[in-house]
Amino acid sequence: NSRSFSFLLIDIDWPDNFGGEKFTIERKPTIPPQLAILIDNVSYKTSLLEMENDIKSRYDNVVKVIRLKNKNQFDTKFVKVEFNFPKALDDILNKGYMTIDYIKHDVKEYLPQASILICSNCMGLGHFCNQCKQTNATCKLCSEQVKDVSTHQCQGVVKCLHFGGAHHSNDLKCMVIKQFRSDLTKTLLSSTHKQSFNRQTDPSLQFPPLPQASKQLSINYHISTNVQNGIIIKLDQILNSITKFENTIGDLTKHTKVIEE
Repeated sequence: NSRSFSFLLIDIDWPDNFGGEKFTIERKPTIPPQLAILIDNVSYKTSLLEMENDIKSRYDNVVKVIRLKNKNQFDTKFVKVEFNFPKALDDILNKGYMTIDYIKHDVKEYLPQASILICSNCMGLGHFCNQCKQTNATCKLCSEQVKDVSTHQCQGVVKCLHFGGAHHSNDLKCMVIKQFRSDLTKTLLSSTHKQSFNRQTDPSLQFPPLPQASKQLSINYHISTNVQNGIIIKLDQILNSITKFENTIGDLTKHTKVIEE
């Protein structure tokens, strides 16, 4: 899981020798989808380098910031943020947003395109070979069912089992496989959106409802004498300050008139 991956990635200093043999780790493994979140609606004008630096300065355990591309390899407004520790990611998902360059951006779980199980026995979708209920085997080339593939005399004509097209049955470009993957991805997304995170909200943004005014409350509400005296003293001080200010303005006006004359 993500925690064990994080432990092996961060908390262990791998030795150079195993069993007397020297090993070199050329590159670190790819961060799995479970340790990534998605930021939506990021402007094309936003500098990804500046954005990454700002995110790393505000949040811990950030590994990389990547702008996703569509199937035509054009930039999109989706940005993926990879972490090397699950707690930092969970804290952000619980809040539901990230503050980047003093702007709040909504975040959600990153779900890559769903991987499809293709049975090597029947070429069916959605199950492993050991779960297959088909007794006969299916030829990977012509899609014909045979009892023994080793004795099968295939004609060498490529035919898809699902669509009947001139391609292999496990070709990911097959229209049936594409549709199956699309439906599976939508199902995963819908089930994820139904999960409710215990998002922390700022208490200062939750204002309590104001009590309804009533005549009885207005009549029975009395201010203490000390409070009344304090208010009166403050009002007198304000009035005196205003009077002094008006006198000063009047004197300045007189001096201005004298200078002009």
